[in-house]
Amino acid sequence: MADLHSVKESKKISPYMVMFVIHPLQIGVGILSFQHDIVKYAGYDAWISVILAGLGTHALLWIIYSILNKGKGDLIKIHRDMFGKWVGGAF
Repeated sequence: MADLHSVKESKKISPYMVMFVIHPLQIGVGILSFQHDIVKYAGYDAWISVILAGLGTHALLWIIYSILNKGKGDLIKIHRDMFGKWVGGAF
């Protein structure tokens, strides 16, 4: 029987990468629970704002993906195209 407290090295995450795992999880929980917060404060007549917020989120994601497709996934090139040579280079 394997020791319950030992974790294989291949299953561990480096301390540097933990930030990139924890941060999206916290953001995801906040985004996925926004409907509950709206209903809690606005009541059950807030269904229009929930639909509009969902449509806005989908529109924003569509814009992000279209920009990434146009830039062929190169973030540096996208920043320089959008913000110019100096500001894009700083980003």
